Amino acid sequence: MSWHYALRRSTTEAGPWFDVVEVYEGASYTAAGIAPGGETPELVAKELTRMLTDIARYPAIDETGGQDAG
Repeated sequence: MSWHYALRRSTTEAGPWFDVVEVYEGASYTAAGIAPGGETPELVAKELTRMLTDIARYPAIDETGGQDAG
C-alpha cells in the first residue's frame, strides 16, 4: 500500500491546529498526528526532510468544513 505525509488542518477549542499525518492511498489517514523519529539524529533529519517534501507536494487535508482555521 502506498502512503505519504500530508498537512492536516483542524480546529480545536483553543483555535486552529495543524499537524502532519500519514495518508494511505485509497484508504484513509492516521487519526493522530505523526512525530518524526529514528535511531540516529541523521535518520530523524531524513524523516523531517521527507515530511517537508510531502507537505509541499500533496494537498492538505481540511477537517474544518470550510471554516477559516488560520
